[in-house]
Amino acid sequence: MKLCKKTGCFGIPSEGDLYCAKHLPQAKVVKDKAKVAAPKTKEVSGKEVGKGAAPKVAKEPIRRMDTYSSNFQELVRMLGDGTCVTCKYVFDDQLDKKGFCHAGHCIVRGRHATRLLFVNCHPQCARCNSVQGRGKTGRQLEHGIYIKNRYKWLVKEIVEEISAHDPEKGEEVRGKSMEEILVEMSVPVYRLTAAYKRENADLVRQGKKKLKEGWDKEDVRKWLVLEQKKHIVEFYLNTEKYKKK
Repeated sequence: MKLCKKTGCFGIPSEGDLYCAKHLPQAKVVKDKAKVAAPKTKEVSGKEVGKGAAPKVAKEPIRRMDTYSSNFQELVRMLGDGTCVTCKYVFDDQLDKKGFCHAGHCIVRGRHATRLLFVNCHPQCARCNSVQGRGKTGRQLEHGIYIKNRYKWLVKEIVEEISAHDPEKGEEVRGKSMEEILVEMSVPVYRLTAAYKRENADLVRQGKKKLKEGWDKEDVRKWLVLEQKKHIVEFYLNTEKYKKK
């Protein structure tokens, strides 16, 4: 399911657009302004700083999130059964080596709270997962149906655990599909906690180790999904913890 990129908006954009009808005009205005070149500013030396000039701004360091994502997506590809989950294309070894097999997200990568969840990411061919290809937006509709059907068993366990701590909250989640749960978690205001990212990096290492030890791919994926289940449960029981500060 494709959502509007506007923070806090749950509107559904038209095909080919990133914003819903309400926010599309505003987005175009912002985009047009961004095209206007900003005036060049003179770099200020250390000597000039003492004369009241603004200090030179240091470049932002590379975010570790890219490293987390790269390792996570590599494992997702390793866990595949050799086919694209949205079009059932059978991968060719040579094409796979050239990057034809993608780790495709149903909820887009930009939504941090769902970015490193294994229930949200599965092997897709480059055509399905590419904006330039036939996928347009990663074939989110087909991917969402796949997730909904594959993880019914997981939703039952999530509801049971939430209900054990908060029966009222459990009833709110009961009846939702895994896809709907991911959509609720994907609101831009929510972010990954530091503990979540550290644990995920360790999970990825353990997952690769289990594959080398001869574990079945499906068993490894199920183990990873169950290990991450606690984060989904915690999200509903302590939503404020995931809000951006």
